[in-house]
Amino acid sequence: MKRFTLFLTALYLVLGAATAQQLEPNSPGGSLRSNGADPTPTVPFLVDPNSSMDFEVGGNAGSPYGLVAGQLATQSITSPLLNGQFFDLDVATATLIGDGISGGSTGLPTNLFALNGTGGANWSIPANAGLLGQQLAFQAVVSDPGQPPLNLNITAAVEFDFQSVSILIGDDTLTGITLLQPYAFYGQTYTQCWISTNGWIKFGGAPTHSDLAESTPNFLSGNIGNSGAGTGPIVAALWEDLDMGNGNPGQQVIIAESTPGFLTVTWQNGDYWPSTPFGTISATIDVTAGVPQITLNFMGYTAAAPPTEGLVGISDGGTAMAVGNEVDIVQMGAVVPTGGINPAETIFQNFGTGPFSESVDLAGTVVNFIDAGGAGQFTMF
Repeated sequence: MKRFTLFLTALYLVLGAATAQQLEPNSPGGSLRSNGADPTPTVPFLVDPNSSMDFEVGGNAGSPYGLVAGQLATQSITSPLLNGQFFDLDVATATLIGDGISGGSTGLPTNLFALNGTGGANWSIPANAGLLGQQLAFQAVVSDPGQPPLNLNITAAVEFDFQSVSILIGDDTLTGITLLQPYAFYGQTYTQCWISTNGWIKFGGAPTHSDLAESTPNFLSGNIGNSGAGTGPIVAALWEDLDMGNGNPGQQVIIAESTPGFLTVTWQNGDYWPSTPFGTISATIDVTAGVPQITLNFMGYTAAAPPTEGLVGISDGGTAMAVGNEVDIVQMGAVVPTGGINPAETIFQNFGTGPFSESVDLAGTVVNFIDAGGAGQFTMF
């Protein structure tokens, strides 16, 4: 029986299921990246419907591969035949695009699905307006003698989310956007926000620069980016001197408001200035339920030597005369829950100063803030 057929059969012989999506990482013998960037679990690549899905399959030179498209499964799956590897797409609905390993029955030439002499195969698939609001994922299986018994190397899954997006690139760069609907924080509403390549989002006021130097007093007062008297809430995904202009594969800040009231900002493949990679982080701000819910995602934070610098959290920015509560956000790899306190509060950690001065230890975590009452008593978990 052909190896790729064996692979497909193995997916139906599952003895166990994992507890998350996108568990399979890339490896030298089998990889799938978008514009040279590895995927970050739970953070899809945002694609404007007027652009294209760009990705690259990699492995050993000349190796045949199979390419599958579909939706991410709610649980990644594996079996003993897969040598500890995971398939991350929903097997029941996945579509085989092409199979260079066993030929398949797609009607496309088998030799179309083989890596070139440098071990790569580049794909660019045009998108269109009808894809707005949809998601599509790809995963490849590459022939690899280093992965017995089937000699198949499963790549990471790359998911694309089709949204109207804006791109911000550069060092110490700032942009303002008009929101699709008013966002309510600490009892006030805002129709604009400003986004910095240095890891922060500001509502209200009018910052004039990207502000590379994290400052607890400025975070509490709202005087970020020289906002002056312009108070307003701040979301600090990682306020530090970041550099999003070094030209790394996929390095950019992606700004997307997929629906009114749901804003996602992703700092993708970024560097600590001048050139120390930190991976990918994102902030999602959701007011669609009438109260703000903020999620800071550090699943793709991969700094090899985390610095003792940076400020993370949410602030009223002087709007509600909030209590400034500095907490230790993560201990031993787990988020430390914090309950809402009256009056409205700022919840943060300045890793460089204050009572919790330590290396940035947020890698692999997701930090949620929910203001159930809408007045600024955020619960963190």
